[in-house]
Amino acid sequence: GGQNLRSPLCGASQCRELAMDFLNSLPFIGKATPPKKDPVTVRLIKDSDTAEVKRMWKEGFYAKENFENYPMWARVLFGVLVPIFVNYSLYFGDMANPLKTYSETGNAMFVAEDTETKEVLGCVAIGKTSEDGVVEFKRLSVSDKARRRGVGVKLGSEVIKTAKQLGYKKVWAMSGNRVMPILFKKLGMEPAPDTRGKFVGDLS
Repeated sequence: GGQNLRSPLCGASQCRELAMDFLNSLPFIGKATPPKKDPVTVRLIKDSDTAEVKRMWKEGFYAKENFENYPMWARVLFGVLVPIFVNYSLYFGDMANPLKTYSETGNAMFVAEDTETKEVLGCVAIGKTSEDGVVEFKRLSVSDKARRRGVGVKLGSEVIKTAKQLGYKKVWAMSGNRVMPILFKKLGMEPAPDTRGKFVGDLS
């Protein structure tokens, strides 16, 4: 008698599609997932950022790590001078209106924000100096709750990139903060031999 031929479970093309669907469902083989958004975004300061930037910078300036490396007599002196400097900066100096100050040619101020919530996490500025081709890396501050998220590195990298774009040949920064040397070195800056707490970077 005739052979009893069973029909296949699926045709060739259908089996191929089923196999591909199965393979694509596997996490190590499947289609590439869209890249995740960077959790931190760096952008230029806006007027609506002013109050938070001023508050954050003031809070950061009083952080204990700014003074731990100094002897007691220096800390006592700072206790008198720092409030004078901070209040002058906030009411009469560059931080009175940071948007205006750092919108001038050769200057810039950036904020880091949480990409999802839009909360401001940190700030930094570059300011032109009296020395031709030299810019100052200044006003860096990161919110306490944003520490260890790479915010400082992102802000610092933006400073270096922008300074180069503006044609500066050298950048310098001054800080007594015990953790800042780590950041400066990540950005390619080195301690200045003649001034304690000063770091210099070659942008050429």
